[in-house]
Amino acid sequence: MSDHKKYTSIKLNASVYNTYKTRPNTVPHALGEFIDNAIGSYQQNKERLFENNPNYKLIIDINIEWADKKTSKITIKDNAAGISEYAYQAAFEPAHKPEYDKGMNEFGMGMKDAALWLGDTWRVVSSALGEPLMRDLTFDLKKVAENNLTSLPYDEIEADSWKHGTTIEITNPTHNSPAQTKLLKIQEDISGIYREFLRNDEVEIRINGDLLKFEEYEVLNAPYYATPKGESLEWKVEFDTGLIMGRYRIHGFVGLLEQMSKRQRGIVLIRRGRVIKGEDENSCYEPKEIVSATASSPRAKRIFGEMFLEGFEVSHDKSEIIDTDELDSIMPDIRKMLKVGEYDLLTQGDNYRKKDIEKEVKTLVSKHKENKKPISIDINEKPAKQPEVESQPIINESIKETYEIKDERYTLVVNFVNEGEDLFWLDTTEEESKILKCMVNCNHKFFETYPLKNSGQSTVRLLMALAVSKFCHQCDDVDDMVDRFNQILGKL
Repeated sequence: MSDHKKYTSIKLNASVYNTYKTRPNTVPHALGEFIDNAIGSYQQNKERLFENNPNYKLIIDINIEWADKKTSKITIKDNAAGISEYAYQAAFEPAHKPEYDKGMNEFGMGMKDAALWLGDTWRVVSSALGEPLMRDLTFDLKKVAENNLTSLPYDEIEADSWKHGTTIEITNPTHNSPAQTKLLKIQEDISGIYREFLRNDEVEIRINGDLLKFEEYEVLNAPYYATPKGESLEWKVEFDTGLIMGRYRIHGFVGLLEQMSKRQRGIVLIRRGRVIKGEDENSCYEPKEIVSATASSPRAKRIFGEMFLEGFEVSHDKSEIIDTDELDSIMPDIRKMLKVGEYDLLTQGDNYRKKDIEKEVKTLVSKHKENKKPISIDINEKPAKQPEVESQPIINESIKETYEIKDERYTLVVNFVNEGEDLFWLDTTEEESKILKCMVNCNHKFFETYPLKNSGQSTVRLLMALAVSKFCHQCDDVDDMVDRFNQILGKL
């Protein structure tokens, strides 16, 4: 360790730092700032990193710890090039714009803003590639405020010059810190934001041990709606506007989803490889020329795409495009490019589902067989409760789905059995472990009429939703089971 403390500037008055936690932000975007810094460091030092280790790969590991359902600590660790001695003198000053501003860390605000938004105390330990030192600094907002500090001491510890990377530990969490029940959503959103890097296998991101992957969306493959017996086409169009107004360029694709999906629909805006808008269903870019003027239209529910932007400026938190007027003005030109052969992609989006679903419904109605006599139901008589059956699953495999119920995270496990009188039942014997079991009786006469091989997937989905609805109703007898059932189905 060095014989004397070194100091680095934090510049702003403590009262300004206190406002950081009140700024609008989201957990995925806050954590994204640390990911941006790691990717930016990697991009700037790629050649040196591979010289140091020919098998190098950027790895970013985020771990969120909870105690009594509240965040206790957030750790972000990367093996990028670290913070050099030169950069260290400015790294902790808010809004100190870096000399190289063409990468991911273009504003010099990310780490400080994000750390203070998430916690009042944070520690940064960093080893810079090629430097025989590890630097260790702690920012404690309470101490900074009490002593009106404008600089902070840090330690320098001897280390191997080939070692590199940064670890950030955030404690004393603010009210913005993530709830444990939101972990899956955070993982999904960050996978969406960094989809391009994950696709290229250029970076490995883990959150609480789970390796993030981006699941590609299935593109509609079908005939043109007006010629249903015609050749099937893939409804996806790639485009490139070229340089516009001497500064802007947009390239990417627009397509139609195989299945309408609230979660997958919408246009995603990507800049420098990172999603700016569209990491979830509530933040997509929706120009009326392309998506539709009506959010409930068939086209709006099926259209999706990715637009890679060049020349556009973004807000300091990288959540908004500044040049929105210019962006919007280019959409009519892109609209003209959306042709699949001689057919218009947007017209297909407007009309395909309507024709398709009418045909399916007509088939369904025509095949329905009415019961020969009415099904008698005596509402004054309680249904006989079938005896509980301790059944062994037919196979070891099971279906699992995670639900958030009253801020608790439950796992619904679907087991398939061959015993019992009922079609299905809910087993809550492991409720304390947050495990619910939906037991599906494959020997029930229902499956004789409607075999699993024909409509098993949709039947099981309905039974899963029914099981969860039943559990919610048991937790709160005021809960309307039918409304809850419909709500759950609407989220699939």
